[in-house]
Amino acid sequence: MSRERIKALKKTIRTAGRAEASAHQAPDARAAALALLRHSVRMRHEQLAVIRLLDAIRLRADIDRELWRYFETVESVRSNPGQLRRLRKAHLSALASPAGAEASSIGMRA
Repeated sequence: MSRERIKALKKTIRTAGRAEASAHQAPDARAAALALLRHSVRMRHEQLAVIRLLDAIRLRADIDRELWRYFETVESVRSNPGQLRRLRKAHLSALASPAGAEASSIGMRA
C-alpha cells in the first residue's frame, strides 16, 4: 500500500470522526479503518495494528475472526490476558450502541 493511499485512508477516518461529519461518511471510515488494520497486520506492525484495532472498534467496523485471531498472537496483547477480552467487549458494545455513540472507555484517540 502506498504512502499516499495510507494518508488518504487516515484522512477519511479523521473526517468521519469530526462532529460535523455526515452519516454517509461512516461506512467509508469503517472501510478505511479495516484497510489500515489489515495492512498493519500484513506488515506485522504489531503495535500499530493495536492502534488500528482501536480505530476500527471506535468506528464500529465489522472486525472478522481472522483479525481477532491475529491479536491472540500479538505479544503486547498476550502479556496482558484481559486486554483482548476487554477489546472484544468494547467492540461488541460499540456495535450494539446507537450510531453516534463513542467507545471512549478503552482510551480511544480521536
